[in-house]
Amino acid sequence: MTDRNIGDYRHILETLKVKIRQITRHRWRPRKVICDFELALIAAVETELPRAQISGCYFHFNQSLWRKVQNLGLAASYRRRPAVKSLVRKVMAIGYLPIAVVRQNFRLLRTSRRTQRLCRRYNGLRDFLDYFERNYLNGLFPPQMWNVYERDMNNRTNNSVESFHRLWNNTVSVRHPSLWTFIRCLKDQQATLENSVEAVDRGDPAPKRKRKWRNLEARMMRLKEEYNNGTRNLDQYWNAVCYGVVQF
Repeated sequence: MTDRNIGDYRHILETLKVKIRQITRHRWRPRKVICDFELALIAAVETELPRAQISGCYFHFNQSLWRKVQNLGLAASYRRRPAVKSLVRKVMAIGYLPIAVVRQNFRLLRTSRRTQRLCRRYNGLRDFLDYFERNYLNGLFPPQMWNVYERDMNNRTNNSVESFHRLWNNTVSVRHPSLWTFIRCLKDQQATLENSVEAVDRGDPAPKRKRKWRNLEARMMRLKEEYNNGTRNLDQYWNAVCYGVVQF
């Protein structure tokens, strides 16, 4: 959609609810919804799916922080100055901390002497921290929406949706296809989906995730266990999970 507003999102969700009930004879009542940090979409989900727990996509959480880094002219300092990169990535990784300690540890990070020195030296860092605090601590998107400490890898992002969008765009291959091209692509996609459904019905094993994602999940789980059993303290754990944040 080009004009994204709550009315359009509600219409889509209403249509989905009707179609799902027609096909399955059951009401669509998802327990969880992972979405972007888009106010109109969030409001529509809250209205149409009031029982669903809404979680923000962690990739898009980090992406929004990276856009702010770029808008503030900090991208070059981020790439060239390890201290700046370390601070930004600690903020990006704060969602891996237990939610009960997020606010306290952000305050400790922000008021530390090292951070204060960096803010005096690099214009924009203080604005970056203000932006995070204003939007993701005390604003429209509180920690319970983006914290991933209790989520597994499959429930941290909506990247599977983004992957489908890329696949669909590659299939259509043009920005404004003709009606017949669009219908043909829909039929091709339907055939692919029906094959996937048949594979599930046969009991075929699910496709494996890429090795790098399996390795990342194993590493993050190991770090979490080490923190929980006391092998790592909180600051050591926080520094380690920074390496699991998407690279920009």
